[in-house]
Amino acid sequence: MKFENILNENKKAILDDWFQAILESYPPDSINFFKNKKDQFQNPVGTTISKGIRSIFDEILNDFCREDIAAPLDSIVKIRSVQDFSPAQAVNFVFLLKDIIRNNVGKVVSQYRLEDELYTFECRIDRLALYAFENYMQCREKLCEIRVKQAKAGGFKILDRLNRKPEKAGHGSGRNTEDN
Repeated sequence: MKFENILNENKKAILDDWFQAILESYPPDSINFFKNKKDQFQNPVGTTISKGIRSIFDEILNDFCREDIAAPLDSIVKIRSVQDFSPAQAVNFVFLLKDIIRNNVGKVVSQYRLEDELYTFECRIDRLALYAFENYMQCREKLCEIRVKQAKAGGFKILDRLNRKPEKAGHGSGRNTEDN
């Protein structure tokens, strides 16, 4: 019995449990929404997470490279980087997969003595987590750059308003006031 075959046979249960575990990191009122709304336009976060973890799982079944995993991982990390998560909370969804794998196939792994294969798979998950953290940091840096640009632009608008010549009272204000 090959380890990858065991994972493929249990793929649906693993993905369902992983999706549920990720959703539990959100506030309780969000969980039902993410879980029950299947329309990608009504529920882009839930749809992105569901599709992303499916793609990620398929990639880590093989010895993936960063380019193979970049798009689905990035889609989830981008969402979590703009939400109210600490860095550890934002990328923890990757580590959740380890326990889920053990809960779903641990007995079979022991039965067939596939602990070495499980260890190799968990090393892939660790590598995925490192990529997720790097992506998270890049997203946060970009967000900070955007905020700085917005602050600068807002500051320039204020300076521009302050440097304008004051209009005469009564002109353009829509009020009837007298000139001094």
